[in-house]
Amino acid sequence: MNADELTEILKKSGVLKTGKVVQVLNRSEQSNTARLSRLIVTYSKKAKGELPEALILKTYSGNDHGTSELELYTRIASAISEAPVPRCFLAEEVPGGGYRLLLEDFSETHKPLWEHRYTEKDAHRIAEAFARFHAAWWDSPLLSEVGNLPTKAVINHYAETVTPGIVPMCEAYGRETLSSLQLLDLAKTHFSQMKTRAKRGNLTVIHGDPNPGNLLSPRNETSGGRIFLIDRQPFDWNLTVWTGASDLTYTMIHWWEVEDRRELETILLDHYHAELLRHGVSPLYTRQDLQEDYRLSILQSLYVAVHWCIDPNEREKMAWLWNSQLTKTLVALRDWNLI
Repeated sequence: MNADELTEILKKSGVLKTGKVVQVLNRSEQSNTARLSRLIVTYSKKAKGELPEALILKTYSGNDHGTSELELYTRIASAISEAPVPRCFLAEEVPGGGYRLLLEDFSETHKPLWEHRYTEKDAHRIAEAFARFHAAWWDSPLLSEVGNLPTKAVINHYAETVTPGIVPMCEAYGRETLSSLQLLDLAKTHFSQMKTRAKRGNLTVIHGDPNPGNLLSPRNETSGGRIFLIDRQPFDWNLTVWTGASDLTYTMIHWWEVEDRRELETILLDHYHAELLRHGVSPLYTRQDLQEDYRLSILQSLYVAVHWCIDPNEREKMAWLWNSQLTKTLVALRDWNLI
């Protein structure tokens, strides 16, 4: 992205009132799914406006995830007051598939939560981010425009996609656990329960992949107290409209250390529910309703590990990850008396 193009984008978005961009230094790196460029921006001497000194340009060239990430930073975020996502200055599809995003840069003030031991303050911040994100779309009549409603067909597709990984996962795990037959039966019952739950409302847009790398947390107390969500890139079989609780299970169950999850789970759920109500969700959605939704969603963490095991090459290559995810999920299932 050159200086003239960036000048036009920033003027259109309102952060560059007068003057222009005179230099753009591009520091690029390749992620698993996209090229990320940190743009260091220099402006003309008479430039006025917010004048961001650095921006993130994300270029995705595949077709696996559709336009969900574009929708996150535009349609979804626009409906959320003080949305917990980076500000977006450009969101466009590119010829041949893929898209470009020009985003606010938080790298100086925030960091992802990899290898992090969680505290009560973290639990509160995560609860606040998700409650704000979910509440704005709670039972919205526009949900079908930003995601797939969890119809019987959608849940069947979800089930049919992950089920083939159950038997090879159990065989490869090699430790005392449920037999594949028991797990297949458990999953069958669970998919039926999901279809029943989908009919009861209290659904919202979900992030779907809030792994530690997709949660940006303040580096210190001078960075502000908010967590930001990034990288919403679901596959075509993922649920995109579901219970808000499913984002919470995904965040905690198979990523956090078991001790952190046990200590902070209830604290996070309590605060999340209080924040939902503060942001306008009806009190008819009770704390017990949240508890039941969370309980239902725990088994979905199992399907994260299962999905890694469908393809033999992925199963072997990613064993370091799905083994850990499966072990933590099995502990949670026992903690909640689900197995």
